[in-house]
Amino acid sequence: MAYVRFGTKPDKELNIENLMAVLRQYDVKFPQIVAAQALLETGYFTSRVCLENNNLFGLRRPSNGSYYTFNSWEESVKAYKDYVQYKYKGGNYYEFLNRIRYAEDGSYISKVMNLERSLFL
Repeated sequence: MAYVRFGTKPDKELNIENLMAVLRQYDVKFPQIVAAQALLETGYFTSRVCLENNNLFGLRRPSNGSYYTFNSWEESVKAYKDYVQYKYKGGNYYEFLNRIRYAEDGSYISKVMNLERSLFL
């Protein structure tokens, strides 16, 4: 979308393969789960927040609830690691997401689980 709007091509095209590579590059724990989160959060990279803000995870500012805007989708992966995963101290990652109340949707965890299973068989 940035390419269409501003004539600047992103470093890497946003697709599942490149997302997995960047998740591994930043040493994000449980990259398959986190990739499933990104796909769910963005509707397979089509949401307004993804296209306009380069925000793959719906990350919001605690102060006012507005979405963070990133210069690239890769930055949002780094932000996920810095803003979410720094709290992870071990154990079941799904339970961790539930414990920190990552999402408002009560069925979020089961949706991510199902998406992860379907993608990474």
